[in-house]
Amino acid sequence: MSNAQLEERQEREFAQQVADALGITLDDLDDTEWEVEENASDDGVVYGYVVNFAEGSSLEVLGKIKGLQHGRWIQIGPL
Repeated sequence: MSNAQLEERQEREFAQQVADALGITLDDLDDTEWEVEENASDDGVVYGYVVNFAEGSSLEVLGKIKGLQHGRWIQIGPL
């Protein structure tokens, strides 16, 4: 397996973990434009993540996510 294939596999596994935490399918997550910001302490302890959704993301999918703030972001725990 090449480095690029390994990196792509890790990205898909992380995306699956994000989808699971949001209570949606990976296909649903793929229908959105999203990015993740790590919520960590100064010494590197990860407390969780903030998932931000861009305008243009599927409103149907966003409607499935419980706890979405201002229709565009949500904080999830460590994965």
